[in-house]
Formats: sequence, C-alpha cells, structure tokens
Amino acid sequence: EIRRLLDIYRYKIKVINQYDIIAVCVEALKKVPPESWICSFKKVNLHPDYRRDFNTWLKQIDQEINTGEYFFTPHNNSLFDAMPAFWQRLNTEARHQCIALIDSFHAEVAPGQSVWTKENVQQLRRFCDLDHMLMLRACYIVAKKDGSVFVESCNTTASETATPKSTGIDEYCEIMKWNAKTKSDEYRKDRACPIR
Repeated sequence: EIRRLLDIYRYKIKVINQYDIIAVCVEALKKVPPESWICSFKKVNLHPDYRRDFNTWLKQIDQEINTGEYFFTPHNNSLFDAMPAFWQRLNTEARHQCIALIDSFHAEVAPGQSVWTKENVQQLRRFCDLDHMLMLRACYIVAKKDGSVFVESCNTTASETATPKSTGIDEYCEIMKWNAKTKSDEYRKDRACPIR
C-alpha cells in the first residue's frame, strides 16, 4: 500500500522529503483494516482481550524464539587475555622479571615518593615502549592481585611470545628531552620566504 501511494505522490511532487514519506505512511496506515491490527496484536500478546500469562505465551512461541545462546559462542578467556598486547608478547620469565624489578623499586624508594622516576622508567623500557608505561603500571597492579596473568592462556601459542627487547638509553633520552626553542627555530627556518 505504501509503495502504491508513493508512486501516486511522486507524480505530483518530484522531490520527496522525510515529511512527505511520513505523511504517506500515515495515509497507508489509515487504510489498513482493523482486523489486521487485531491479528498483529494477538500474535505479540498485546491485545488486552486475548492476553495470556507471559510464561504460557513463551511456552507457546518457544519454537520461534532464538535465544542469546544461538548467537553466542562460549569462550574460555582468562584475565591474561584481557592484558595489553605487549604484556602477552613477553614470555613468562620476562613478566616475572618485570614485576620483580618494580618490587625492587618499591623497596628502594622512601615512603611518600614516586616509584616511577626517570631512572626506573629507563630500566623498564626493555619490557615495553614509553607509550605503554601507564599500562605497565596497571599490569603491575593486576599481577599483584591475581597471579594468573603470568601464565599464558591456552589460546596463546608459544610463537607469539617474545623476550624483552633492549632499547638504548640514548633513544630514551632522545624521546624524553624537549627543546622547544630549537624545534620552533627549525620550523620558522623551513617556513621562511626564500625572497627575504
């Protein structure tokens, strides 16, 4: 019915906007016989005169219902699977070394001072990039609460693990230092007009 009304309407107006479509739908719905409305409300158990108890109605339509299990495949995921990718790529020995190193930082630092100093972060760089240090802090907290994050789940293969990478201190210092004056001078020099 709606398509027929749209075809009729299209001859009168060349461009149909959203309001025109709503008006056509309203006109089409006015032409639907009342028996169709009653039948559709009975099918979904919303007609007040024919309403059944919910459990009875569910038993009646049990064959037509696709439950959540139909779309869900069970997984055997552990907390290890929720850890960041750099943590999963480390082998078990490297994970233990990382946590032991952070524990040694805690033992050496005075109460009230931060464990995450520049020197300590330099030592942790062999386990992850500087961008992942905040995630490493979270991994440390999780590892202290639940030891299952040290062990690879059955879904992780041995070929995916790696030993900690070695990064030079020079690379770290290059990343950490910020010399705004030099950078801005280089930028201005590149933008300088060749005529001047």
